[in-house]
Amino acid sequence: MQKVVSRSLVDQIYSVLRDRIIEVSMEPGTKIDIQQLVEEFDVSETPVRVALAKLTHEGLVKLLPRRGYFVIKLTKKDLKEIYDLRILLESYAIDTAIEKMDPTKLKKIYRDFERLRGTNNSKRREKESLKIDEGFHLEIVRNCDNKRAQELFYRIYDFARISQKMHKRIDQDIDEHTAVIKALLDKKKEEARRLLVQHLENAREATLEVLDESLSGKVIS
Repeated sequence: MQKVVSRSLVDQIYSVLRDRIIEVSMEPGTKIDIQQLVEEFDVSETPVRVALAKLTHEGLVKLLPRRGYFVIKLTKKDLKEIYDLRILLESYAIDTAIEKMDPTKLKKIYRDFERLRGTNNSKRREKESLKIDEGFHLEIVRNCDNKRAQELFYRIYDFARISQKMHKRIDQDIDEHTAVIKALLDKKKEEARRLLVQHLENAREATLEVLDESLSGKVIS
C-alpha cells in the first residue's frame, strides 16, 4: 500500500527550503543532503523528496542523474534573460498600472525607501531594502490589466530575488526607486517607464559584474 504523505507537511518543508534558496542561505550550486533534511524536519525521506520534486519543477533545484539534488546556480545567460524579461513585463505593466496604483501606497513605499538612508546596520538595511523593493515591483505588476503578464512575472520573480542578493547597490537603488515613484505620482508615464527601465538595466549590469568576479567557481548546468 502506498504511503500517504500529508500535503501540509510537504508544503511546510517546501516553504522552508524555498525561502532558504531565495535568501541564498543555501549556497547556490551545492548538493542537498536529503538525510540531513530528514533529521532536521524529523520526517521520512518521502515528504522531503516530494518537496524537492516541487522545487525542481519550479527550477529552484536541479536533479542530476546519479548525483542527486543541487541548489540552482544562475549563469550569466540566466541572469540576462531574467532581467530582460523583467524589463519587458514591467515597462509594459506601467501603461495601465499608472492609472490604478494607490497614491497612498506609493507614498508609503517612498517613505520606506527614504527611511533606509538613515539605517546604519548593513544586514538589516539590505534585508529591508529587498523587502521594500519587492513590494514596489509587485505593486506595479498587480495593477496592470494583463493576468498572463502577471503570472509570467510571478514565475520568474523568485529568480529575480536570488539575483538581487548578488549586488550591493542600496543607495543607488533608493535614488532610482524614489525617482520612479515621483514620476508615477505625477502621472508621467513615459518618464516613469524610462526611469524604471534604466533602474532594471543598472541592476542587471551590477549583477553581471558581480558574477564575472566570482566565475572561478563551478556552475551547475
